Amino acid sequence: MSVEGEAETPNTPPKKKVKTRNCQFNKDWLENPNYNKWLANDKDVNMARCTMCKITFNVKYDGVKAVKSHSGTARHLNLEKASKMCDIMTKFLLPRIRKNPI
Repeated sequence: MSVEGEAETPNTPPKKKVKTRNCQFNKDWLENPNYNKWLANDKDVNMARCTMCKITFNVKYDGVKAVKSHSGTARHLNLEKASKMCDIMTKFLLPRIRKNPI
């Protein structure tokens, strides 16, 4: 017989609380040659900014894995390829030297 307000449950263990590890932007990531050209920190310590894609993404739960994941996205890879082509063109074309007008 059960007491009023008390539910009958089989012998199940109580649910465990899942502990999440919260990460923050690590300035050491900026020294990595794979990331230093496009990665920047954001005002929020749990976010990172891609200067190439002009977006911010969360690093709170994945840390550096989120940075690696973003670097493998199709949009980022296309912009990275275009950036390399732009660098090649700027090296090929010399800037004009302006002469003083008379």
